[in-house]
Amino acid sequence: MNCQQRRQWVAGLAAAVLLAACSGGSASPAATGLREVRDVLYAKALVPPAEDIKLDVYAPPGAGPWPLVVYMPGGEQKKDSGITIARKLAERGVVVLVADHFHGARMDDPPLGIASRAIFEEADCALRMARAIAPEYGGDPAGLTWTGFSFGGIVGFEVALADPLAEQRWDEFIAEHGGPARQYECVAADEPVPVKALVVTGSVRAIDLWPDAYAADPAVADFVAATVRIGNNPDLVVRMIHGTADEEVPFASAERLAAQLREAGYDAELTTLKGGNHTPNTEVMVSTVMETLGR
Repeated sequence: MNCQQRRQWVAGLAAAVLLAACSGGSASPAATGLREVRDVLYAKALVPPAEDIKLDVYAPPGAGPWPLVVYMPGGEQKKDSGITIARKLAERGVVVLVADHFHGARMDDPPLGIASRAIFEEADCALRMARAIAPEYGGDPAGLTWTGFSFGGIVGFEVALADPLAEQRWDEFIAEHGGPARQYECVAADEPVPVKALVVTGSVRAIDLWPDAYAADPAVADFVAATVRIGNNPDLVVRMIHGTADEEVPFASAERLAAQLREAGYDAELTTLKGGNHTPNTEVMVSTVMETLGR
């Protein structure tokens, strides 16, 4: 090896080390043996502005059984933003589904009912797909942990606290009041895996974050309040992570919701990140999920 070749080799090595550091130091899938499958269609759009939505699967090697986790990113994020947390969890023996979400109407844009219905449907479809593919990756379909950042955690609250007959109730509501047609058709026909635990960061319930939007549409507000409410799924374990300097979702709203859940008898805890903003803390999220899973 001449001097020029040696300099090129050293430069390449340094670049590789720098790349590993910038990516959080996680080993590559090939090195860890992780199984990764991208772009699994899980919800077909029926009407615009809805679009087909997909998920990625990250699974450890071996037959399991492994705990199941669904991770959903924030409102402006795509599912690729969940690669780091998914790989860290999969390396610790968890099957993770990173689900993209509805990027059409927002909860605080009219008409409220479109976003409300789409939120429930996409979450329901993700839980159905979780049961359908669990056997292939050694996942335990008895129950899962939903984890999410910002909007992804809001969706988690909506599905974890939903009436078991929410899909039927939506159809009944539309038949009586009119409103949004069904937004999505689930690819998997399996029964949804029940949500046993919820680990969210920078998230509260939709009605806590956008009260004015609900006040402007009383019929939908009353319906959502009746079908997505504290009291449903009473055995749900809730772990909230929130920064005190969060300007997107005020910390005080997370404190109120955590207190309401505890008063209703839920096993609910709020981890306070002093000075933390709306940016998710991956290490705290991973450790909290693993503690919730008892691993």
